[in-house]
Amino acid sequence: MNLSKRVECEGNAEFQKEVPVYAPFEGKVLKAYVKVGDVVKKGDALYQLDIEEIEKALQTKQIELKKAEVSLKLQSNKVSSINDKLNKMGAEIQEEQEKQSLINEDKELEIKDAKELVAVNEELYKNSLLSENELRKSQIALESLLNEQKNDMKEKQEAKKEAIKNLEKEMESLQDQRKEMQGQGELQQIEIEQIKLEIAELEAKKGQAGIIKSSNEGKVLETKEGEIVGEGEKIGEGQVLLRLGSLNAGYKLEVEVDPKMDFMKLDDVTELKGEEVTNLQGSISKIKKEKDKLKVDITFNSEQVNAGDQITATFKEEEKIYDNVIPYSAVYKEGDGYFVFVAESIKDALGKSYVVKKKKVYVEDYDDTYAAISDGITVLDKVIITSEEEIAEGMRIRLENENEVLGDE
Repeated sequence: MNLSKRVECEGNAEFQKEVPVYAPFEGKVLKAYVKVGDVVKKGDALYQLDIEEIEKALQTKQIELKKAEVSLKLQSNKVSSINDKLNKMGAEIQEEQEKQSLINEDKELEIKDAKELVAVNEELYKNSLLSENELRKSQIALESLLNEQKNDMKEKQEAKKEAIKNLEKEMESLQDQRKEMQGQGELQQIEIEQIKLEIAELEAKKGQAGIIKSSNEGKVLETKEGEIVGEGEKIGEGQVLLRLGSLNAGYKLEVEVDPKMDFMKLDDVTELKGEEVTNLQGSISKIKKEKDKLKVDITFNSEQVNAGDQITATFKEEEKIYDNVIPYSAVYKEGDGYFVFVAESIKDALGKSYVVKKKKVYVEDYDDTYAAISDGITVLDKVIITSEEEIAEGMRIRLENENEVLGDE
C-alpha cells in the first residue's frame, strides 16, 4: 500500500527584497508624494525636504574650510621660517670654521717671522756681531709664540667645537619641529580635502532642492516601526522614511511546520493558493530547525498576489510502498512507543470466541489516514480497528463484523 504525508500551513506573502529609503539629511518633510501601496518607478519623487538645515550645514562647512586653510598657511609659514633658520645656522657653522682658519694663518706668519729672526741672530752671534743676551731674547720670543699658538689653538678649537655642537643641537631641535609641523600640515591637508568632499555633497543635495527620488522600481511599504513618514514631520539624518518592495524579485512565504513532518527538502516544489489565487507553485529556499518547529521559507512569483495576502502552502511527500499498513486510528501511543489491540481466537464451551491482546509495534511511517508497521505484528494478525466500548487487554470480545479487523484466520 502507498503512503504519502501531506501538510498545509498558512502565512502572509512578503517581498523577497525590501529596500529602505533613508533620509539623506536632517530636516522637515515639506511634501510626501507617495502613500503605502503605491507602485513607483526608478526616479519617481518620494519626498521633498526642507533644505534650510542643508544651507546652514553648508555655511558651517565653508567656515571650517576657511579656518583649516588659514591654519595650513600659518603652519606652512612656520616651516618656512624654520628652514630659513636652519640655512642661517649652516652658514654660521661654515663661517666659524673659515674664521678659525684665518686666525691660524696669521699666527703661522708671526711664528715664521720669529723663526727667521732667530736664524739671523744665531748667524750674527757666531760672527760675534750679536750678544748672547740678544740671541736669547729672540729665542725666548719664538718659544713664547709657539706656546701661545699651542694654547690658543687648544682653546679656540674647544670653543669652536662647543659652538658648532650647540649650533648642531639647535639645528636638530629645529629639524624635529619642522618634521612635526610638516606632519601636522599633512593632516590638515587631509582634513581640508575631507571638508571639500562634504561641501560637494551638501551642494549636490542643495541642488536637488530637497527632492528624494526612488532608486528602483517597487511598491511602497510601511517602515518596520509602523507607518511611513508623513508631511510636516521632523526627521533625522539616516532615518528610514519608508520601504520599497521589489516587484521584480518576487515574493516569499514563511510558515511553521510540525518538526515530525521533516520530509521537506530545499528546492522542493510546493503548491500555493490564496483567497483569489490558485494553481501557484513555489520553491523551498530555506529550512530552519528549531526546538519545537520547523521554519520553512518558500519563494514564488505572481502578478496576482500582493504583499500581506494570506497564502496556504501544501507540502506533499513522495508516495512510498509498504507491505504492512493499518489505519492510523488503530495505533495507540504509550510513552515513547506505540501499540495496537489484536483479536486472538480461542475455543471454549461456547465454541469459537476472541480475546484482546496488546502488542507493541514499530511505526515506520504514517500519514493522515494510515500507519506503516515494520515490526510487532504481521499481516495475519486481526488488528482491532473500531469498538463500540472501551477495550483492554484480556477482554473477551465478539466480532460483529470481521471486516472491522485486519487479517484472516
